[in-house]
Amino acid sequence: MKNPATATVLLSMLASLVAQEAPEKAPPRLPVPNAVSITVSIEFDGGSLEQFVRRIRQAQPKANIVLASAATAAQVPPMVLRNAGIEQALEGACMAAAADFRVRVKEFRGPGEPVYSIVAERTRGAKPAPADRVVRRVFSLTSLSGERAHGVKPFPVRTILSALEAVMSDERHPPRVRYHEDSGLLLARGTTAQIATIEETLVALERELSRQEQRALRRLREPSARDHAK
Repeated sequence: MKNPATATVLLSMLASLVAQEAPEKAPPRLPVPNAVSITVSIEFDGGSLEQFVRRIRQAQPKANIVLASAATAAQVPPMVLRNAGIEQALEGACMAAAADFRVRVKEFRGPGEPVYSIVAERTRGAKPAPADRVVRRVFSLTSLSGERAHGVKPFPVRTILSALEAVMSDERHPPRVRYHEDSGLLLARGTTAQIATIEETLVALERELSRQEQRALRRLREPSARDHAK
């Protein structure tokens, strides 16, 4: 009969050898949460890239978008988006945007929702258009004159046209500006410098309305904050 003590020792030695030869198990990989892309559906009537980004933010508050000031005036054509990813929507707008520079989108991912940064880059070898070259541009005034959020009153079209007339009052040969009421489009013909001034004026008006909306939103949130404090 075999010695039980000897058998126990042999089993221990065998288990030790097996443990040494067995490959070490890799540490369990932590599950990576599935990145569910947020989508957006909008109907954009055309306008500046800043106006387009604002529409995206209105339709999808979770969208984190950083827009460089140099890219705000790029003109985006009218478009309709249905359940489009935020990155797709921004890339599509930047690819179709009319500007004297390249507009691109870069995505930054981390623990939270992704952040999209839109920057303007001068095309290599490209030269700025002469300031006195005559060009035609079409702008949409719908964002400025249409319904705004949080009860903010939009600018009447006559106020917008008056502002443009004021900034061009010193021009010896002012640009030709016509407003098409049915479509809400502003048709402008003038030098590159004059068109740039028109763009800057419209962007400034848009920023003013955005600031008013932010102030109105803070006022709406203040009562809730006070109630919560009580």
